[in-house]
Amino acid sequence: MRHKLVLVGPAYPYRGGNALFMTSVYQILAPKYELEFVNFRVLYPQLLFPGTTQFDQSQYPIPRVPNRRVLHSYNPLNWMKVGRLIGHLDPDLILMDWWHPYFGPCYWGVTTALPGPYRQRVVIITENVISHEANAVDTVLTRMGLRHARAFITLSEAVRDALQPFADHRPIFVVGPPIPDFYYNIGTVPSQSEARQHLGVPSDAEVLLFFGYVRRYKGLDVLIEALAIARQRRPRLRLLVAGEFYEDEQKYREQIAALGLELYVTVVNQYIPNEAVGMYYRAADVVVLPYREATQSGILATAYTFQRPVIATAVGGLQELVVEGKTGLIVPPEDPAALAGAIEQFFEIRTSVDFDRHIQEFKEKQNPFLRFPSIVAQILEEIE
Repeated sequence: MRHKLVLVGPAYPYRGGNALFMTSVYQILAPKYELEFVNFRVLYPQLLFPGTTQFDQSQYPIPRVPNRRVLHSYNPLNWMKVGRLIGHLDPDLILMDWWHPYFGPCYWGVTTALPGPYRQRVVIITENVISHEANAVDTVLTRMGLRHARAFITLSEAVRDALQPFADHRPIFVVGPPIPDFYYNIGTVPSQSEARQHLGVPSDAEVLLFFGYVRRYKGLDVLIEALAIARQRRPRLRLLVAGEFYEDEQKYREQIAALGLELYVTVVNQYIPNEAVGMYYRAADVVVLPYREATQSGILATAYTFQRPVIATAVGGLQELVVEGKTGLIVPPEDPAALAGAIEQFFEIRTSVDFDRHIQEFKEKQNPFLRFPSIVAQILEEIE
């Protein structure tokens, strides 16, 4: 008889990395376990959400996995109801996705409402321990949300280290982020020339891609400055910026203008629908993650989906997913000159390094997310 697991977290109709991640968790566990998925009925209050919409409005939405859309993030009466519901499902293990202190009261309420024995079966998957824009309240909310976890699963060694002060000697297991094939399998994936023609990028350009939400910690300003430096020796360089700005776009426009880069930077300030993601990755030669801080990155994983090497900063868990000189290059954070040097180095070595083969080998043999089912089996064995 197969063990029953309850997953708690976002899924369709919500958009973005957290929903796609939990969908990937469902898909990798489904062959081995009986699954129930408790999805959110209300995720964020609209007042606190910085983007245009929380919902996936793509022509090809995130894959729909069976789920119960019942959890309300800021209704305490609902938390008690959902806790009792999970108990009635009689799971052997409860896997809850954690990525932001906002959910501390909600997760504390749900786990507190669990019937006694089930509270000992809670495992929290920590994508991120405390948000990148943390404030003084976040530590309290995080301790509240993680209080009843029996064990933790993190997606990087860096997150494991950040989690240690909150874990209080409870076991922490490390896997890695998924490299989903979802984006590759929707619609028709264009060739590089087709993608560039569609986006108005010269066919002979050397194209950098910055993809995803724009926030200060992601270092877009550092990349813009690095582009200006690198273009002095590689004048065919272009930068694609594709993603919704969660802060003032104008300051980046002013930086681009001040550096004389208006003709060499394309900015698409919108959430990129799923069916268009491949267009941007295919148009690029390399994906750049100039982050000031990070845990791990779905952007990096998606780059590997499209066989694109990366240039990433040595922060958080990014460097754990990059095989230096084979799947990409690593540079120090907040160093435009070093980043410019890595950009130049990439284009100098790309004809002699088989990035495509190394990325494929990483996906097939080294991807740590593939350990997820065995980690769950280990936790189940220890609980029993």
